[in-house]
Amino acid sequence: MSTKPLPDAQPRYLARRDEIIAIATEVLNEQGVGGFSLAAVGKRIDMNPASLAYYFKRKEELAATCLLLTIDRLEAALMRAEAAPGPEARLAGFVRESFALRRRIRLGEEPQLASFNEIRLIGGPLGQRVMEAYWRLFHRVENLFADPSLSFIDASGRRMRARLVLEQLMWARIWLMDYDEADYARAAERLADVLVGGIAAPGARWNPEHVPVAVGEAQAGTVSRDAYLLAATELINERGFKGASVDRIAARLNVTKGSFYHHNVGKNGLVMACFERSFAIVQSAQHEAAKKSDVAWQRLAQASVTLIAGHASGQKRLLRTYALSALPLSMRQAVIEKLQQCARRFAAVIGDGVADRSLRAVDPLIAAQSVMAAINAAAYVEFWGGEAAKGADILSSYARPALVGLFARP
Repeated sequence: MSTKPLPDAQPRYLARRDEIIAIATEVLNEQGVGGFSLAAVGKRIDMNPASLAYYFKRKEELAATCLLLTIDRLEAALMRAEAAPGPEARLAGFVRESFALRRRIRLGEEPQLASFNEIRLIGGPLGQRVMEAYWRLFHRVENLFADPSLSFIDASGRRMRARLVLEQLMWARIWLMDYDEADYARAAERLADVLVGGIAAPGARWNPEHVPVAVGEAQAGTVSRDAYLLAATELINERGFKGASVDRIAARLNVTKGSFYHHNVGKNGLVMACFERSFAIVQSAQHEAAKKSDVAWQRLAQASVTLIAGHASGQKRLLRTYALSALPLSMRQAVIEKLQQCARRFAAVIGDGVADRSLRAVDPLIAAQSVMAAINAAAYVEFWGGEAAKGADILSSYARPALVGLFARP
């Protein structure tokens, strides 16, 4: 399989193929890898399966093509940014190029980018090829932090920062919906300012404490509803909505399917319940941090560290946003609004911090979205973070750069 057209292919064939890929990318983003099918694409584009098979014989081939083309487009944006002098300028350039790409997509000048949320679920040789391409992009982003002037950032630190950058650019797809396309360039500058310079004021001390999060605490010897929701959350994060079967959830808890249905009604309801649990955890961390200190920087750091550490360790795992693809559009919009409520609560703290000068003069809304992205990306950090993803290391190698800036010295 190749993402590049054959040299002797007819223009009409190529145009139709590009149209199929564009529609397929939308379906992939909406339904995830598990729910993706040639039938769904064919219905959207008004093609019968036999005609569609003329272009792509299997759904895996089409899904892989969507992802590979997205990686190619992001690499092209990164390549343009790499011409800038200095690592900070290159990172800012990558954000600008990525947002310019998002703007062209918003204007209908280019097709959608495929989400990387379920990229590991393709499987087989095609999945291996996609992952190889993704890691090529990932390592290229890592190299933004490999400048000799950044010798204090080790290999694991570069991996952490690369993951943060890519997650920020993917998360932007959610919050840029609230911006006019004319404001994308400004939003890019404001996000780049947060990533480069951080949110904390210069000289701010890094000594955040964990705050108690009492949501869903189970009694000893019982399988609580929260235990079901945590098991479902972990499986959906690992395998996507389709892969998180009732059998797997029940097996993880060593209970019967009947016991599962006693606690839960339907899979859509289960996903909503997992999101509601996640929102309750975020809100609890925010409220408890507010009780601990009147200084906005301390409140922001404590809530963020609690959520990142709990999410990464599995003790308070949150449902990642790619589970949105499992929900009907009406339910999806309700979840997005809840996400934005959490972000606005962080934005209020950041606004307080700008006023009390414990935080830099950043755009509160965009800085809050950067915090949300960092929290979302902390799930299964061990998959890409290595040793730095364990225990206290995640706070210094991941949470700290997310809040004080990707180029800040220890």
